[in-house]
Amino acid sequence: MEDGYGPAGPALTLLYRRLDAEWRRRRITAEAFKVGTARWRDLASAAADAVRDGRGVDLRAEIEGVMPLVLALPRPAAAVLPPLPSDRVAVAEVLDLLRRILAGRSDARMVAPPLLWSDVWHEAGELRIDGWTLRLSAREGGISYTVEAVAPDGRRSDQETFEAREGDPFALLSDGEQELLDAMFARLEADPDATREAILAAVADPGGDRRRTRERVAAWLTLKGAAASDAAGIPLRLQDRARRLAADGRDRLSGADLEMLWEVEDLLAEAAREAVPGAIS
Repeated sequence: MEDGYGPAGPALTLLYRRLDAEWRRRRITAEAFKVGTARWRDLASAAADAVRDGRGVDLRAEIEGVMPLVLALPRPAAAVLPPLPSDRVAVAEVLDLLRRILAGRSDARMVAPPLLWSDVWHEAGELRIDGWTLRLSAREGGISYTVEAVAPDGRRSDQETFEAREGDPFALLSDGEQELLDAMFARLEADPDATREAILAAVADPGGDRRRTRERVAAWLTLKGAAASDAAGIPLRLQDRARRLAADGRDRLSGADLEMLWEVEDLLAEAAREAVPGAIS
């Protein structure tokens, strides 16, 4: 954004993020958000025109005036929420989970693929935390929103459920908390044990996404050091990668790992029949 809008770029970026954050935190109404973003578009257009025409223009005062204008509009009415269904996860539970991670009381373990959290791009990255499964959508610059949270007892809530109540849990964190969590997650690498747990859970689910499970098996094999190709450089099928690892890499496998390989045997045979390559890019 900075390049296209010249010197006003950084301030415009911060303004839009502030508008989005205040709306997601339910501190401004949808109408106020529309007013703010309409003003943002006008200022962004003026900045872009100045860059294109080679003119110098100082929009700082006008950009700084947008948030006071928006915050002066009527605030959202207090919501009256129905009781939370017993099979759903509360927003407060996910907030507490995220803050436990921030405080170092809980560890977030990343499920592959991809192999690095920094490679999660406009998709949902999955984490395992104290028996919880948390799926977060990532965008340029960090986490965007909570896709789904599954409690250890099987209760779950998705983005729609959260938005229908107090709002997205990640968005309800303070700016500082969001930035710190983004920085912590940016350093995450995929965890073989967390990935194995996700694979076993998917295999046990009759309605699970088998293609996604195959991708996870391929990533897990990579994490465990399984060769992706033979001596001639020809890519190995999933089934062959697993067999070679079981035969030659037992020193790298736990009992749980071997059990997982046995559990996914049918899945690997299915992949072999469909000629699904075992390597992960």
